[in-house]
Amino acid sequence: MLSDFKRVLVLLVIAVGLAFLINQLRSEPLGMVYTTPAQQMKASPKGPGIDANAPPITVVGIDQVIQAATSRTHLIIDARPDLFWEIGHIPGAISLPRKQLAEYYPKTESLLREAVAAGRPLLLYCADLHCPDAGALAKELNQRGFNGLLLFEAGWAAWEEAGQAVETK
Repeated sequence: MLSDFKRVLVLLVIAVGLAFLINQLRSEPLGMVYTTPAQQMKASPKGPGIDANAPPITVVGIDQVIQAATSRTHLIIDARPDLFWEIGHIPGAISLPRKQLAEYYPKTESLLREAVAAGRPLLLYCADLHCPDAGALAKELNQRGFNGLLLFEAGWAAWEEAGQAVETK
């Protein structure tokens, strides 16, 4: 019986070791401790390309997002993969998937810059509180010179839960 326990323990150690190794080999390794997108932004150091005097990325709630979508005073950006945007998104939102930023950014850069020039803040969202895409996209946009970004952390799940209108492609 003891030898069976040792075998299981050895297999467990090997499995955990392989999991850590595979995670480190990923292009975007998973963190060992979960942090919300807002916590990640506060903890991220300022570096080259980041305006140290830029206003912080502000987390907003459902009420502000409803008002922004209704009044069309903000450019709303859906950071989820394009397929999810096609199935349903906040009315007026554009698709700028974080994981396809290299492909989508050149197509949307002028739209983003025009919105900012016109005084329309950029409001980003993704799936839900556990989705890091909007926060990561906000950081990347900040590095490209966009400031005063708004982050709707609760995302699409909260929008649907609130019973708000949905737009499809």
